[in-house]
Amino acid sequence: MKRTLTIIGTTSLLLFLSACAQETTLKYQVTLRAPDAAKAMILSEAVERVMVRKMTAQSIEKPIVSVVPSGSGTALLTIKVQDTNTADMVRSLVDEVFTFDLRIEETTASKQPEDKFDPARWQPAGITGALVTWAQAVGNRQTNEIGIDLTFNPAGQEQLKSIFKENVGKNIGIFVRGLLVSKMSIVNPEIGDRLSISKVPSAAIAEVFADDVDVGLLTTAQEIR
Repeated sequence: MKRTLTIIGTTSLLLFLSACAQETTLKYQVTLRAPDAAKAMILSEAVERVMVRKMTAQSIEKPIVSVVPSGSGTALLTIKVQDTNTADMVRSLVDEVFTFDLRIEETTASKQPEDKFDPARWQPAGITGALVTWAQAVGNRQTNEIGIDLTFNPAGQEQLKSIFKENVGKNIGIFVRGLLVSKMSIVNPEIGDRLSISKVPSAAIAEVFADDVDVGLLTTAQEIR
C-alpha cells in the first residue's frame, strides 16, 4: 500500500512540475499616447526595450518579446516565457505603477550639501507626469555632452515658466517613482517649452531614462485573455 501511494504521489508531482514548466504566452493591447505617428513607432519600440530590461533585471531567462503596431494608436505586446510562475512575475512587471513629478527644494542650492538628501525639504511643484508629452535623449555635437529634453503640454509649459520665475536660486528636482533622479539650480527665470537635463553620464543612460519616462507615462497595457 505504501509503495502504491509513493508512485501516485510521484506521478502527481511530475504532472504538476510539467504544467508549471510549460511555455506561456502573454498578450497585451498597448495604448500609445504619442504626440504623432512617428513618435508612436518610437514609443512601441521603447515598450519592447523596457520590458526586456525589466525581465533581465529580474533574472528571467530567455524571454521573447515583440511589439507590433496595430493602428489607431495601439500595439500588440507579446511575451513568451518558460513557465506559468514566470508569467505571473511578468504580469506584475507590466502592472508596475510609474510616477513622475517635479519638486522644489526649500533650501537654496548654495546651502545644500551635495551628498545629503532630505525628502522633507522637497515640496511638490504641481507638475506631474500628466503634463509630460515626450522625453528624448539628445546630444550636443559641439560639446559632446549628453542630455535629456522633457517636453510638456501647454498647461505644463505655463506652470514651468511660473515655477522658474518664482524660485530663482532654488533647486528643482525630477522624481521618478518617488525617488530623486536629477536636480538643477534655477539660475535663469526664463525657460522655453521644455526642461533640459544636462551632463548625463552616457548616451545609454539618457536613452534608458527617456524610454522609462515615455513608456511609463504615455502607454497603458491591457492583457488579452
